[in-house]
Amino acid sequence: MPVNMQIECIRQIDASEPDESGMYEYYYEYDIYRFTDGHTCFFARSYTDTPDEASFLRVETNGTHRGLRRSDLTHPLFLSAQSYLHSEGKVHLYWLSNRGNGYEPVPADSCEAKIPKTFIRFVNSFLLILKKALLYLMIR
Repeated sequence: MPVNMQIECIRQIDASEPDESGMYEYYYEYDIYRFTDGHTCFFARSYTDTPDEASFLRVETNGTHRGLRRSDLTHPLFLSAQSYLHSEGKVHLYWLSNRGNGYEPVPADSCEAKIPKTFIRFVNSFLLILKKALLYLMIR
């Protein structure tokens, strides 16, 4: 289901004051993504030192923030946000579940393109027939 999604990305730095030699006790640079359809917003963070990763942090609905639930992972806006992050090179996606260490990988079956298995079988069968036809033509 296509979603009319607006995206905002803000670079932020969280760092200690530099010491006399210019070194930091801690230094974190990251982008905060805000994905919204007007009523719902999903927030994600990606650290600049791990550019292929992003973590979904929370959801906001009609101005009220809350933690993510597993059911949020199939929300059309979440799926569109996931697709956008993939297009930006974020191949490792996580969500803050507040279980274990707090972050879990976004399940592969939650991606936007949920293709029916019957269609996949059809395409695989078609490719096999096409391969056989090409081999037959090459032999002739």
